Amino acid sequence: MPKYTVKNVKTFRGMEGEGYNATLYRDGKKVCEVIDDASGGEVNFQWADAFKKIDGPSVRGERVEIHGFNYKDEPYTYKGTPEEKLFIEHVNVLTYKCPFTGTYSRMSRDIFIAQLIDGIAIERKCKKNIVVTVEGEDGYTIFKLPFNAGNAVRVAAKMEKEGKKITEWVNHRYASAVGQ
Repeated sequence: MPKYTVKNVKTFRGMEGEGYNATLYRDGKKVCEVIDDASGGEVNFQWADAFKKIDGPSVRGERVEIHGFNYKDEPYTYKGTPEEKLFIEHVNVLTYKCPFTGTYSRMSRDIFIAQLIDGIAIERKCKKNIVVTVEGEDGYTIFKLPFNAGNAVRVAAKMEKEGKKITEWVNHRYASAVGQ
């Protein structure tokens, strides 16, 4: 199964919230520029294999048949690049749990990218904060304390006193990346 990552994430304020530019990599190879212009529309994917340069001007790259799903989860077929096909085949087999309703649905490419970018944001938070998930609560709880044994004990005691159960110390996910 391929491993997708994002790098070069730049965020900005747009007309409909926060947008971003990022580079999508598959197994360490740059495959796409991803842009959410924060206009309320879908994410724009600019595939690296969409055009080829052959002794002069760029020409359209190879097109292949891709089987995807629309926003109503109805199947449809369209022509795209070989790299796009690999990405869509990867995303099509994933599921997504809505944090608001708790219902499961097919993963969309927009949500998949958003989750990759959110992972980077949480990793950055873990560099200077303690980040945990709490049973029965959505999202993350962030304590503005450096992650170390003494502060972890303090946070655990505080949560226990409040009757809350920590389900994950998120800092452990990123321990090697943030030097812990």
